[in-house]
Amino acid sequence: MKHRLLLLALLIASAITASAQYANVRVEQCPSFLKVLQVDYQDSYTVVYLMCHTTNDINYLSISAKAYALTAQGQNLPLEGTLNIPRTTEAQPTAALIEGKNRQHGFVLLFPEMPEGTTFDIIENPKDNTALNIYGITPDVSAPTDCMNFQAFMARYPAKVCGTFMRDGNTILFQKYDGVEISLYAEKNKQYGKYYTVNAYINNQSNHDILFNIDNVRAEGYIVKNGEIVRNVPLEVLSAAEYDKKVARKQKWKSFAHDWDQNMQAANAGKETTTASYSGGSSTSSYASGYGSSYGSSYDGSSRTYSSSNTNASAYGSSTTTGSGSVTVETTNADVAYQARVRADANNAAFSADLAAERQALNEGYIKSNVVPSGERLSGFFNIKYQKVDNLKVEIVIDGETYSFNL
Repeated sequence: MKHRLLLLALLIASAITASAQYANVRVEQCPSFLKVLQVDYQDSYTVVYLMCHTTNDINYLSISAKAYALTAQGQNLPLEGTLNIPRTTEAQPTAALIEGKNRQHGFVLLFPEMPEGTTFDIIENPKDNTALNIYGITPDVSAPTDCMNFQAFMARYPAKVCGTFMRDGNTILFQKYDGVEISLYAEKNKQYGKYYTVNAYINNQSNHDILFNIDNVRAEGYIVKNGEIVRNVPLEVLSAAEYDKKVARKQKWKSFAHDWDQNMQAANAGKETTTASYSGGSSTSSYASGYGSSYGSSYDGSSRTYSSSNTNASAYGSSTTTGSGSVTVETTNADVAYQARVRADANNAAFSADLAAERQALNEGYIKSNVVPSGERLSGFFNIKYQKVDNLKVEIVIDGETYSFNL
């Protein structure tokens, strides 16, 4: 935008010596908030200076990129450029944001060259009575005037340019002023808490460095009933350090829960329980070491017998009577238990590494207070503590200028 304005300015300046200017302009029909100030004829352009008078606290001024000039001879001349008023399109609706009642805002429209004194219309949308449609513009070529200093003219009427565009299904809001452009979009987020997460992009194309300070970001919500705001709700904006503390605390509990689950699974791995029937009063016990030796005894009511044997099984077990005819046997396979323990330790280590990587990524992506040098950009996200509201407003102050977004 800044480069296009500069190009247009240079084009006007390059033809200034060959131009003729007329401030006495008759207009047949014009919106009440507009006035045609002057028409200049240059080598390549017809330049129209206009003035807008604001009536509301917040005013949006734009013109469709499809606007055109229609001459009395039937020539249809497209709008080729604007200064101090943005051209809006379906892909990128934009407007000049003019704040305050009874203000004036000057702007310039550029059309292809037309003969001096030609009567022409400026048409934005002939079917829309609220559009920027001006009919019967006729300069009085018998009364030329001094050349308009367009740079001084525009400098008297600064205004932010605001608008929207779509990116990956998200509606991005942006504002531009004095070479600084800020773009935002917000979404609800439940990552390590419940937040409004605001994604921010700051492009500094001014001729000086600027400071983005997270302490200069303010947020509030609105409760709306019957179309009117009934209550303002102050909202807390978190710094990167504040959010990182919350992430660290919640990750600690996530890690504890994960490790507990893995350890319990490993402790129960390889265990098997079987139930067998028996007759008469008896009790048995057995033990098997890793070398496969076992020892046992039994008593049948009149005598006791002893036995020992070697076995290749790596298990131990015990039996107990559970009534008058059954025995429950629990065995553990040591190899299975060992492998489960190894897997649990590996899973716990991997989970901890994943959490650490996620924390680092969140911290790196979180926008922090920074000086943004001229020609450079800053991007990232920040979180606003969630409260249920109908509308969310975010304000960012840079160089004393407030950029206000209703997200």
